[in-house]
Amino acid sequence: MIKYPSAKPATAYSIPASVYIIKSAAVSDCLNLTTISIPATVYNIGRLAFSGCTNLRKIISYIPEVHNYIITMGDGIFSGVNKDLCRLYVPVGRIYSYEQAAQWQDFNYIYEIDAVTGITINPTNQTINICESLDLASTVTITPSNASNDIITWSSSNPAIALVDANGIVTGLSAGNATITATTAEGNFAATCNVEVIMPTDMRYITLTVANGEDIELVMDHKFEYI
Repeated sequence: MIKYPSAKPATAYSIPASVYIIKSAAVSDCLNLTTISIPATVYNIGRLAFSGCTNLRKIISYIPEVHNYIITMGDGIFSGVNKDLCRLYVPVGRIYSYEQAAQWQDFNYIYEIDAVTGITINPTNQTINICESLDLASTVTITPSNASNDIITWSSSNPAIALVDANGIVTGLSAGNATITATTAEGNFAATCNVEVIMPTDMRYITLTVANGEDIELVMDHKFEYI
């Protein structure tokens, strides 16, 4: 992993399991990030990798062993991260190992990971207007309620109709239906919601007065275009 965009608006990021090396300053100065997970595949973390992420409040590390003869770590990996406010979650049975490891031991609160077992969205059907937004993240429940990794990946079956961002905000773009899927970073559990996007009746007809004083009524079709 070379560089995560520091200005990206997402508040959570799950580093892919395909990553083995996190380069120097790869996730540095990401002020929007509050949660990040590190896969078990990582064996090398470069210097200042997460430095300056002052709003981090949760780090979920799946690395099974963090002694310096197992994993290579540069200097100042977590510099700027508030070790009093940021919680570190580690594999079951590995708290002592992290408490003894350089840099990891600086965190004042280290807990075992409580595994994710499922996810639901309720209600499973929603209707919004064109140009209207909906916070689907607020309708999600991850089980158990104390699961450590609450990072979710969002996708839309038809972004031209309903677009969803990294934080679960859905925006209606044109009339039709789209399936929004929420997938957990841990376990790949998925839940869906059908979103119907409709055109508001008060937006369908627009009356214009032309130069000669005559009124012209414009009608918009289902694609939000004038006909």
